[in-house]
Amino acid sequence: MKRLFILIFVPFILFSKQNVKVGVSTSFIYENGEAYPVFGVNIGYYPVSFFFIEASGEYIMKSSYKEFAFPVTANFIYNMRFFSPYAGFGIAYHYYSYDAYSDNSLGYRLKLGFKIIDRKGGAVYFEASYDVPDFSSGGGRWYFTGRADKSFNFEF
Repeated sequence: MKRLFILIFVPFILFSKQNVKVGVSTSFIYENGEAYPVFGVNIGYYPVSFFFIEASGEYIMKSSYKEFAFPVTANFIYNMRFFSPYAGFGIAYHYYSYDAYSDNSLGYRLKLGFKIIDRKGGAVYFEASYDVPDFSSGGGRWYFTGRADKSFNFEF
Protein backbone atom coordinates (compact mmCIF):
# COMPACT_ATOMS: atom_id res chain seq x y z
CA MET A 1 0.00 0.00 0.00
CA LYS A 2 2.88 2.35 0.73
CA ARG A 3 4.16 1.83 -2.81
CA LEU A 4 0.74 2.61 -4.27
CA PHE A 5 0.57 5.79 -2.20
CA ILE A 6 4.05 6.88 -3.32
CA LEU A 7 3.35 6.07 -6.98
CA ILE A 8 0.12 8.08 -6.98
CA PHE A 9 0.92 11.14 -4.89
CA VAL A 10 4.63 11.90 -5.20
CA PRO A 11 4.50 12.74 -8.95
CA PHE A 12 1.47 14.97 -8.40
CA ILE A 13 3.16 16.83 -5.58
CA LEU A 14 6.48 17.22 -7.38
CA PHE A 15 5.03 18.52 -10.65
CA SER A 16 2.05 20.44 -9.37
CA LYS A 17 1.43 24.03 -8.45
CA GLN A 18 -1.89 23.13 -6.88
CA ASN A 19 -3.20 22.47 -3.40
CA VAL A 20 -2.34 19.55 -1.16
CA LYS A 21 -4.41 19.18 2.01
CA VAL A 22 -3.40 17.19 5.08
CA GLY A 23 -5.88 16.45 7.82
CA VAL A 24 -7.19 14.31 10.65
CA SER A 25 -10.57 12.66 10.99
CA THR A 26 -12.75 10.95 13.51
CA SER A 27 -15.63 8.71 12.55
CA PHE A 28 -17.70 5.82 13.59
CA ILE A 29 -18.64 2.71 11.64
CA TYR A 30 -22.04 1.14 11.89
CA GLU A 31 -21.57 -2.58 11.23
CA ASN A 32 -23.83 -5.53 12.17
CA GLY A 33 -25.79 -3.45 14.68
CA GLU A 34 -22.63 -2.19 16.43
CA ALA A 35 -20.87 1.19 16.28
CA TYR A 36 -17.06 1.38 16.38
CA PRO A 37 -14.92 4.53 16.64
CA VAL A 38 -12.42 5.28 13.87
CA PHE A 39 -9.43 7.64 13.88
CA GLY A 40 -7.53 8.60 10.75
CA VAL A 41 -5.19 10.85 8.84
CA ASN A 42 -5.64 11.91 5.24
CA ILE A 43 -3.90 13.64 2.38
CA GLY A 44 -5.72 15.11 -0.58
CA TYR A 45 -4.53 16.46 -3.90
CA TYR A 46 -6.64 19.14 -5.62
CA PRO A 47 -5.45 19.54 -9.25
CA VAL A 48 -8.55 21.50 -10.34
CA SER A 49 -11.38 23.22 -8.47
CA PHE A 50 -13.99 20.47 -9.07
CA PHE A 51 -11.92 17.30 -8.49
CA PHE A 52 -9.65 15.87 -5.80
CA ILE A 53 -7.90 12.59 -5.00
CA GLU A 54 -7.67 11.54 -1.39
CA ALA A 55 -5.76 8.82 0.48
CA SER A 56 -6.40 7.94 4.12
CA GLY A 57 -5.09 5.73 6.87
CA GLU A 58 -7.73 4.68 9.40
CA TYR A 59 -7.61 2.73 12.65
CA ILE A 60 -10.90 1.03 13.50
CA MET A 61 -11.18 0.37 17.22
CA LYS A 62 -12.66 -3.08 17.77
CA SER A 63 -12.28 -5.06 20.96
CA SER A 64 -11.66 -8.50 19.42
CA TYR A 65 -9.05 -7.52 16.79
CA LYS A 66 -7.28 -4.57 15.16
CA GLU A 67 -8.38 -3.27 11.77
CA PHE A 68 -6.63 -0.74 9.56
CA ALA A 69 -8.13 0.65 6.36
CA PHE A 70 -6.28 2.48 3.57
CA PRO A 71 -8.76 3.91 1.03
CA VAL A 72 -7.85 5.93 -2.06
CA THR A 73 -10.79 7.80 -3.60
CA ALA A 74 -11.48 10.07 -6.57
CA ASN A 75 -13.96 12.82 -5.66
CA PHE A 76 -15.98 15.43 -7.53
CA ILE A 77 -16.95 18.60 -5.65
CA TYR A 78 -19.33 21.43 -6.48
CA ASN A 79 -17.74 24.47 -4.86
CA MET A 80 -20.06 27.10 -3.44
CA ARG A 81 -19.37 29.84 -0.92
CA PHE A 82 -20.60 28.24 2.34
CA PHE A 83 -21.67 24.70 1.41
CA SER A 84 -19.84 22.49 -1.11
CA PRO A 85 -21.25 18.99 -1.70
CA TYR A 86 -19.09 16.20 -3.11
CA ALA A 87 -19.27 12.54 -4.11
CA GLY A 88 -16.48 10.01 -4.50
CA PHE A 89 -15.57 6.42 -5.17
CA GLY A 90 -12.42 4.35 -4.86
CA ILE A 91 -10.65 1.27 -3.59
CA ALA A 92 -9.79 0.36 0.00
CA TYR A 93 -7.16 -2.02 1.35
CA HIS A 94 -8.02 -3.54 4.76
CA TYR A 95 -5.59 -5.18 7.17
CA TYR A 96 -6.85 -7.29 10.10
CA SER A 97 -4.67 -8.33 13.03
CA TYR A 98 -5.94 -11.09 15.31
CA ASP A 99 -4.13 -12.65 18.27
CA ALA A 100 -2.88 -15.69 16.34
CA TYR A 101 -2.80 -14.48 12.72
CA SER A 102 -3.43 -11.60 10.34
CA ASP A 103 -5.49 -11.20 7.17
CA ASN A 104 -6.14 -8.59 4.49
CA SER A 105 -8.68 -7.75 1.81
CA LEU A 106 -9.35 -5.35 -1.03
CA GLY A 107 -12.72 -3.66 -1.43
CA TYR A 108 -14.34 -0.43 -2.50
CA ARG A 109 -15.79 2.72 -0.97
CA LEU A 110 -18.55 5.11 -2.07
CA LYS A 111 -19.03 8.44 -0.30
CA LEU A 112 -21.15 11.58 -0.17
CA GLY A 113 -20.29 14.63 1.87
CA PHE A 114 -20.04 18.36 2.12
CA LYS A 115 -17.51 21.01 3.06
CA ILE A 116 -18.88 23.79 5.27
CA ILE A 117 -15.93 25.91 6.35
CA ASP A 118 -13.00 26.88 4.15
CA ARG A 119 -11.02 29.78 5.62
CA LYS A 120 -7.33 30.57 5.33
CA GLY A 121 -6.56 27.10 3.98
CA GLY A 122 -8.46 25.24 6.71
CA ALA A 123 -11.65 23.30 6.02
CA VAL A 124 -14.22 21.17 7.86
CA TYR A 125 -15.98 18.25 6.16
CA PHE A 126 -18.80 15.86 7.04
CA GLU A 127 -19.44 12.72 5.04
CA ALA A 128 -21.23 9.38 4.91
CA SER A 129 -19.41 6.50 3.22
CA TYR A 130 -20.44 3.00 2.30
CA ASP A 131 -17.45 0.68 2.61
CA VAL A 132 -17.30 -2.88 1.29
CA PRO A 133 -14.12 -4.36 2.79
CA ASP A 134 -13.93 -7.35 0.44
CA PHE A 135 -14.99 -7.57 -3.22
CA SER A 136 -15.73 -11.30 -2.86
CA SER A 137 -17.99 -11.13 0.22
CA GLY A 138 -20.04 -8.08 -0.79
CA GLY A 139 -21.16 -7.16 2.75
CA GLY A 140 -20.82 -3.47 3.51
CA ARG A 141 -20.92 -1.02 6.41
CA TRP A 142 -21.53 2.68 6.93
CA TYR A 143 -19.00 5.32 8.02
CA PHE A 144 -20.07 8.70 9.39
CA THR A 145 -17.12 11.08 9.42
CA GLY A 146 -16.16 14.55 10.58
CA ARG A 147 -12.84 15.86 9.30
CA ALA A 148 -10.68 18.98 9.54
CA ASP A 149 -7.74 19.67 7.28
CA LYS A 150 -5.23 22.33 6.32
CA SER A 151 -4.05 23.12 2.80
CA PHE A 152 -0.48 23.69 1.66
CA ASN A 153 0.63 25.02 -1.70
CA PHE A 154 3.68 23.27 -3.09
CA GLU A 155 5.52 24.88 -5.99
CA PHE A 156 8.73 23.55 -7.52
